[in-house]
Amino acid sequence: MNTPDAAYNREEGNDREGTQPQARADGQEHGDQRGRVQPPLARGQEQADEVARGGSAASWLERLEREQPDGHDEHDGEPDDAVGGCVSAVAFPLDPEAILAEAARLRETAVKDKTYRQTPLGRLVGRFLDGLAFDNYAAATIDIREGYLANLALETAHRDPASLTTEDLRDFLTRWKDAAANTRRQAVSSLRVFFEWAYENDHLPTNPARKLKSPRTKDEDSVRRAYARAVVRQLVSSQEQRRDRIALTLLYWCALRRAELRQVQVRDIDFANRILTVHGKGGTVLEQNLPEPIAGELELYLREIDAKPDWFLLSPQRQQRRGSYPLYTYELVTTDPRQPYTIDGISRWFQNCRKRAGLDDIVMHELRHTAGTHFHLEGHDLVATQHFMRHANPATTARTYVHLDRVRAVSEVQRRMVDPLTETD
Repeated sequence: MNTPDAAYNREEGNDREGTQPQARADGQEHGDQRGRVQPPLARGQEQADEVARGGSAASWLERLEREQPDGHDEHDGEPDDAVGGCVSAVAFPLDPEAILAEAARLRETAVKDKTYRQTPLGRLVGRFLDGLAFDNYAAATIDIREGYLANLALETAHRDPASLTTEDLRDFLTRWKDAAANTRRQAVSSLRVFFEWAYENDHLPTNPARKLKSPRTKDEDSVRRAYARAVVRQLVSSQEQRRDRIALTLLYWCALRRAELRQVQVRDIDFANRILTVHGKGGTVLEQNLPEPIAGELELYLREIDAKPDWFLLSPQRQQRRGSYPLYTYELVTTDPRQPYTIDGISRWFQNCRKRAGLDDIVMHELRHTAGTHFHLEGHDLVATQHFMRHANPATTARTYVHLDRVRAVSEVQRRMVDPLTETD
């Protein structure tokens, strides 16, 4: 039969025919069904796929060096790019950075399109996350859990989930050893919650995450800053759009979290009783009082834009041109008021707000802590502060704000103390 390889040999001559069996054997060794040496792009993709499945670029380099230690083909001493009329595998530049970059891209794609769930551990992760969604956990919580667990599933794609040990999990967590304390806590928490679920539901015979401990917190990571009222005023007054000023004011007066602010809809606001329904952490729904300054301004704004009940207070915007060249101008318009910001979108929105105010070092969550600090300094009531901050555990409130009472008590006593330098016995 005249195959393409046979025709190719006739054109090249008898001196090339002699090299074909060896080239075919090499091709079969590397998985090429037609007996050809793999082209460089296919070999590079295979390298990236191997790294994405949990291998390493170093192991690939070692393997290729063993195959071709001297950089020449073993058949006839010719350069590697001349064997059988094809480019051999070692003609492909072995760039570890390129391999790792491609592997990182494949990992990111596998998380986005959920293909990581085709791995043994990924199937369990998918069932776990579906259960969280069924139990009305916040979308942000599910996304955080999935980010860590999907990467673990990809890194252990070649392993039986039952064979994972505590040391395997600790090795996996080392990639976040230089991250912020909160990030490290989230990583450990995601693994502990998942493996506890898998063990209790008889998906795994043991719980390898049982001995994992939350990382120790450094003082600079745990202490939240409280900004002065002048800083809050500067942040709000510097915004050009009315909706941004109202959203920042609501963020402060109701001590909202990032995810809580992005979920505020018109239907959640009861102007008659001045109540805001807050969709909080873990699917909780609580009510927060709306003070007079923000309630009146918010009601007037929603009436002017003729807001519907299913509209969100904050929605993505885009620039739209008005007029004709050269007198046109740009303005921001809301694309769909029934569509909220994503978690990343609401973070970018706040970053733009603080840039307009010239306050680049302000953290969004610290604005919530600022509200709690100002509230507690006015009332000095831990129970009231707990309800205002919507803390499920009163110990959280005490740990965060009781020191303010101590500072106040110390300062009052110090004012009554007699100065020994001015008074005589």
